[in-house]
Amino acid sequence: MKFKFQWINKIVEKLPEELKEKRKAEIGSCFIGTKKQLDEKVRKSLYEQVKIISVATIIFLIVLFLTIIFYFSQDRRILITRDETGGEVTEQQIRIKTKSDDDIYTLEIHPKGYTKAQITQAFDRGEAYLRKHLVAKNKSLNEVERNLEMPVKIPGENIAVQWQSDDPTVIDEEGNVFSKNVKKDYLLNLDARMECQGEVRILKIPVCVVPGNSGKKVSEKQKIIADLKKLEEKHITKEQFYLPDVIRQGRLLPAENESQIPAILFLGIAVIIFFWYHENEKYKEQRIQTLEQSMVEYPQIIEHLILFLGTGMSVVAALEAVATEYEKEQRRGNKKEIFVYEQIKKTCRQISFGVPQTKAFGEMGKKIGLSSYQKLSVLLVQSITRGSTDLFLRLKEEEEGAFFEKKEQAKRKGEQASTKLLAPMMVMLVVILVLLMFPALSTFS
Repeated sequence: MKFKFQWINKIVEKLPEELKEKRKAEIGSCFIGTKKQLDEKVRKSLYEQVKIISVATIIFLIVLFLTIIFYFSQDRRILITRDETGGEVTEQQIRIKTKSDDDIYTLEIHPKGYTKAQITQAFDRGEAYLRKHLVAKNKSLNEVERNLEMPVKIPGENIAVQWQSDDPTVIDEEGNVFSKNVKKDYLLNLDARMECQGEVRILKIPVCVVPGNSGKKVSEKQKIIADLKKLEEKHITKEQFYLPDVIRQGRLLPAENESQIPAILFLGIAVIIFFWYHENEKYKEQRIQTLEQSMVEYPQIIEHLILFLGTGMSVVAALEAVATEYEKEQRRGNKKEIFVYEQIKKTCRQISFGVPQTKAFGEMGKKIGLSSYQKLSVLLVQSITRGSTDLFLRLKEEEEGAFFEKKEQAKRKGEQASTKLLAPMMVMLVVILVLLMFPALSTFS
């Protein structure tokens, strides 16, 4: 047989002899043919297996190569996009990887900020807004009876406002006015603390102030977070900016853009190993099926031998009659190719070609590989010296044991079938229980 790809053929030639012999034993245990045909079939099976593995390996390497190129060619810098001035504070997840830590940090992205000159102008606009809207539904700030409007942010500006009252029992930091608590005109100071990009302006109007944070020892990760916040403040006037790949001793990586190379590498190797062992297991499974089929046919073969020997046929003629019946069933389409019958046909051909019967019968039992057939081959060999009459009686005894074994085998298959049905039955039971309990649980809820 000629193989299309010579390089695969060379790989097959370099495979370990132990592997070749193992494959030869697996195929030969259920193969009818000459030694040359067996060697050719073994070589073909190894060729096909190496071809499948080679194709899978080539595809895996191409995918891995393209993944590496894509990973290293893409821009992995983190692009930060902020809202326009006066917009909302957004969030960006960033993966911080250090020697001792690997975690996801959420960085707050403030809206687009001002220059120094623009901050002063923004404060002026914020002060005008507060003086205009603070009065709310009152006649004026000199005659306050109803609640005041005390915003915590100036609309359209990057200005946060904090409020503080001299007397929260009369006006609190949220603008609630408790007029029932005063019996006459009551003057108090409301401080509005406006903050914009670190700059502060305080107005003597209702304000609530929140003190800052106290310092403490921080970890490497917290230092990186602090640097990230400083970078975000530094680029406050830019709509977009990139974060560096490394800050201090930590790497910054996109939280959702991790490399797929390890996963592809693992998956590719797993697929190649699967293909290799799947090809090996295919021949083992074929051998098991052949043995099971041979065991099923054994009682019928014994029955036919007894029937033909009872008519006065010789042992060889009885075996040939069994093979002939098998060929008739094949022509009718009732049976496919069955290894044990093919072996019987081969044994009959060997005897017709002059091979001694004792040798042919012995090789038949050895080739089939089941104890029952090995026992049958011994009986056939003994019949040469003892005669077919003794064989007939021994086969009658063997028939009873064969049918008993057939019943036991059918019983085992039934038990295996019931075991396989156990899992679906358990699933059905769970579904039924859920359907029954759902109305009750719904009633309780």
